[in-house]
Amino acid sequence: ADNNEVLHDYGFDVRDYPFFISRYYPADYKAILSTFIILQEYDFNFTKFIKSILEKFIDDNELIIKLLFFLYLLSYDEIGNPKYSNINFSNFLSITGKRLKNLKEILKREKFYLNYYDYFKKYNIYVQKRAWCALRDYFKSPEFSKYFFASLKNEGFNQIETLKNKDLLTQFELPGDVWNNNPKFRKCIFKETHFEEDNMIFGKLLREIYTTYNIQSGYPEQFDVTFDFIQRMCLVNNCSICPYGIIKGKAVEFDKICLIDTSKLCPVAYISCNYKINCQGKNCSLLRLYKEYN
Repeated sequence: ADNNEVLHDYGFDVRDYPFFISRYYPADYKAILSTFIILQEYDFNFTKFIKSILEKFIDDNELIIKLLFFLYLLSYDEIGNPKYSNINFSNFLSITGKRLKNLKEILKREKFYLNYYDYFKKYNIYVQKRAWCALRDYFKSPEFSKYFFASLKNEGFNQIETLKNKDLLTQFELPGDVWNNNPKFRKCIFKETHFEEDNMIFGKLLREIYTTYNIQSGYPEQFDVTFDFIQRMCLVNNCSICPYGIIKGKAVEFDKICLIDTSKLCPVAYISCNYKINCQGKNCSLLRLYKEYN
C-alpha cells in the first residue's frame, strides 16, 4: 500500500493491508466454480490460461475480442440467473464439468469454435460488463497492468510489446452497464441527432458511430465514465455545469467552476466524476468548446 495513490485516496494507511468485501449472488458461485474447474487444466494458473489464448491468436486482427470470448467461456457462459434456492454445488459441478468438455472442443475444432465465437460476437459482446472491465484493467490500469504483463513474462510469454500496441485498445468495447444506458443521459447527448430515438444498446451504438464516422480521437471503451458521471450530474440535474451540456447550450454556469489555473486541479473533472487531474489552462479542449458555443 505504501506507494499506491489509489489506496491512499481510499484512506488506507501505509501499514494497512487493503481488504475487499465480496457480495456474492447465486450466479457468482456458479461462475467461480466454473472458473476453478476449467483452470484445473492449467494448474490453477490464470496466467497460463491467458498465455495459451494469446499464443493461439497473437497475430489475429481480433485478438482482444477473442481473448474476451475465452474469458467469457471461462467464467460466464450459460451461467444464467439462478435463485438462492437453486444453489446446489453437486449440480453445479456436473454442469461445469460439461462446460470444461465444451471448452476443450472449442479449442480443438475450428468449425465448432467459429460457431460459438460468431454467436458471441453477434449477441453477447456488448452486454459483458465484468469481462470487459477486467480485461481493460489488465491492459490499462496503472495498478494492475504491470502485474499482468510481468506475470505473462514470468510464464514465458515473449510478445509483451505486441500487447502494448495502442491499436489493440480500439478493440475494447464499452462495458455493458446500466449507467451507460441511462435514458436521461442518452436523451441529452443524442438530442437533435438521428440517434435520438435509437434504442440500440449503448455500447453497440457507440461502436457503430465510431466505425461509421471513422473517429480517430478515441474509441468506445473510453466513454466509460458514466458510472461516476451520471450519479453526480444527470441524477442531480447539474446541467448548468455539465461538460456535455456545453454543446447543448445548457452549461450556462460552466465558467463559474472553470478556474483556468494550472496550479490547481480541474474542478470540472472533480465535480462531474470525482477525478483528480491537473488543470490544462487555456489549452483545455473543454474550454475551447465552451468559447465556441458561448
